[in-house]
Amino acid sequence: MSVSAAWTATVEEWADVLVRARAAAAPTEGGEEQPEPEHAAAGEGAPPGSGIERRGAVVAVWGPPGAPGRTTVALELAARLGTDHEVLLVDGDTHAPGLGQHLALLDDASGLVAAARAADEGRLDLHALAGVARELRPRLRVLTGIGRADRWPEVRVSAARAVLDAGRLLADVTVVDLASSLEDDEVLSYDTRAPRRNALALTVIEEADLLVVVGGADAVALQRLVRGVDALDAVASGTPQVLVLNRARRSAAREAELRTTAEQHLARGVDLVLPEDRSVADRALLAGEPVSWLAPRSALGRQLGRLAELVSERVPR
Repeated sequence: MSVSAAWTATVEEWADVLVRARAAAAPTEGGEEQPEPEHAAAGEGAPPGSGIERRGAVVAVWGPPGAPGRTTVALELAARLGTDHEVLLVDGDTHAPGLGQHLALLDDASGLVAAARAADEGRLDLHALAGVARELRPRLRVLTGIGRADRWPEVRVSAARAVLDAGRLLADVTVVDLASSLEDDEVLSYDTRAPRRNALALTVIEEADLLVVVGGADAVALQRLVRGVDALDAVASGTPQVLVLNRARRSAAREAELRTTAEQHLARGVDLVLPEDRSVADRALLAGEPVSWLAPRSALGRQLGRLAELVSERVPR
């Protein structure tokens, strides 16, 4: 038997689903149904492959080279969604991880490496994942990155998939910040045991329910975005996307002009333009907090709220 719950379900609703699933799978005595247990922790006993369908969604945040603001957008999106949903934020950038620095989490312990190690040892479930994720707020957890780029072999494809599967059980939405590089070694791709440099990014994109594509709002960044989107489309397999232009300066071009230029070269619509607000962004970085917490009513904060609404609308249910 297979049961499911919507990704917007509350923890209590999901617990009820798990109780019913356990009762349905329990052996009977004398042909009579066994009574349901009175209590069950949310997600308890429901690791991937247990017969209970995935609940949460995976949202990948990607952008081309040149620091268009992927990490900032991923953090802000998770912070906004965490107001109403259980959210897990993952630093999946294996080239230049920096989410911990954005949040002033400066210890050397890597939540992602700890989760991957647990997966390799066959002991990763949602309880183990919750144990290595840092709680920022009651509905928002973060899985910090690998710390140093040379630790990338510690997160294999199988471990990455296990982390995402456990994340779907732990949270309504798992937001993953990814590196820009999508290059793959076709020879190594046939060897499931050999580590591949960009395996984490490629695996997350393959598993994602929605892609948030972030590009800069200037001529150089737009050129990088055009080239990067071609590479993304080659591996994204038709996954729905939200296209965001970040750091739009009033002195450079009007929003309408930016949209027109980008859409002409990308052959797709721009969903949202985020304004440049260096003062607010700097204050948030110094405080180790998202703009959405520090200045939610600023122009940037309001647009970030709109981004969260767009993602909520487009995540498949």
